[in-house]
Amino acid sequence: MIKKFIKGISLIEIIVYAAVLAIIIGVVAGFCLWLTKSQIKSRAVQEVSDQANLLVGKVVRETRAAEKVYLSTSVFNSDAGQLSLLVKKYLPVGEESSYLDFFICQNALCLKKEGQDPMALSSASVDIKKFKIVMVKTGARDSLEITFEVSYDNPGNRGEKTASVTVVSTVSLRNYQQ
Repeated sequence: MIKKFIKGISLIEIIVYAAVLAIIIGVVAGFCLWLTKSQIKSRAVQEVSDQANLLVGKVVRETRAAEKVYLSTSVFNSDAGQLSLLVKKYLPVGEESSYLDFFICQNALCLKKEGQDPMALSSASVDIKKFKIVMVKTGARDSLEITFEVSYDNPGNRGEKTASVTVVSTVSLRNYQQ
């Protein structure tokens, strides 16, 4: 029976079948590759978005709760800014107030509590490209405009891992004093 089947198929038919099969396999493989790259891109975009929201939330909460902005060590109007806050929490023993500093360190947003080493707030999967603080007038009180640029850490420069977001938020201290 196999001999009859093989005798009934010409070389041209085998080539046509092989070509059709190769096209089908190519289309399916291309779709699988596209789907994989789309998932990687989606994860990168989600990670960048999550990190940006987390960082903005942390800086805004700490700024609102602060007693004042410490102008001596804050760096304004710079893409590598520093925000220093006088706070009544995280107190060292015997102190009535303390300082918190937010700044970029090694492509991460870091928080330094007085008397402690800086700790990274952002995950290793993202790079903080900008942390800019600008003093702005909002009515009777001064406020801070805080700008973050967060990018996905992409050392291989793979296109599907390219993701970046810039977030701008304005915050006022509850009891702003200079």
